Amino acid sequence: MLFCVQRKAYAKINLQLNITGKREDGYHTLSTVMHKTGLYDTVTVRRIESGWGVKCRSPEVPNDESNIVFPAGVMFFAMLAVKQGRLSMNDLTAGFLQSDAFDFTKIAPPYEIIIDKKIPVQAGLGGGSSDAAATLLALNELIAEDGAPPFDERDLLFIAKAIGADVPFCLHANMKDGGFSARCEGIGEIIEPISVSLPDFLVLAKGKEGVSTAAAYKRFDENPPAQRNEPFYNVFETLTDNEETKLLRETFKSFGAEEISLTGSGSCMYGFFENKKAAEACRQFLNKRNFWAVIA
Repeated sequence: MLFCVQRKAYAKINLQLNITGKREDGYHTLSTVMHKTGLYDTVTVRRIESGWGVKCRSPEVPNDESNIVFPAGVMFFAMLAVKQGRLSMNDLTAGFLQSDAFDFTKIAPPYEIIIDKKIPVQAGLGGGSSDAAATLLALNELIAEDGAPPFDERDLLFIAKAIGADVPFCLHANMKDGGFSARCEGIGEIIEPISVSLPDFLVLAKGKEGVSTAAAYKRFDENPPAQRNEPFYNVFETLTDNEETKLLRETFKSFGAEEISLTGSGSCMYGFFENKKAAEACRQFLNKRNFWAVIA
């Protein structure tokens, strides 16, 4: 029996992002190309004697039920209970999991989820979604019986879709060795793997300001720009009033980046470089000016 499983939770960037509509439930539909980067959090799931817990040393990351890894655990064990006949699918779809009658500890053994955070929050890098995806993969491995996990890839994707829009892509990315890119439609749940050719060196950078995803979508709803079907276009960059974002674009350009864009709703910008020396010089320049910047 395994007592501890550790998984890498990789950050993503958007190589293109358009908003194509808005559903009746309030979710926006997207057309985007997502790409796995080399930057990752480390998620550890381990058995404990009692209770359930989330631990992360980053002050910006909640250590309670508001952390997305907690509902990932709830959905994982709820689906396991359905598979074992202890709950029905009607329980899941009728709001039972959100009701006062639902006791999570009745369906889940005691575990602790520990996040070593390297991906900045409110950056558009999908850090929380990737942590949730890594949690699903770790739990699936941890409770495997005789080496056979309870859920296959299709089952895990079904759970991932119920947690968040970017979680299905992150699940794919975290399952695979090496790179992964995909065109994603709907609210992110329709995934078509694709091959992309990109310069070798990627620099990620952001300033002190984060961007609320909800606020970014509100700005879009108030003044939606036209779609542009071209690589490295992100509709949210046309809407941002973040001066740090504009400064980052200028800096990437001055150091010779081949492709530059915002990822997600921001506030992280990225630049692709053909030359490692130029990428490193750009990173150092930004770090000295108190920007978070890494080569990923």
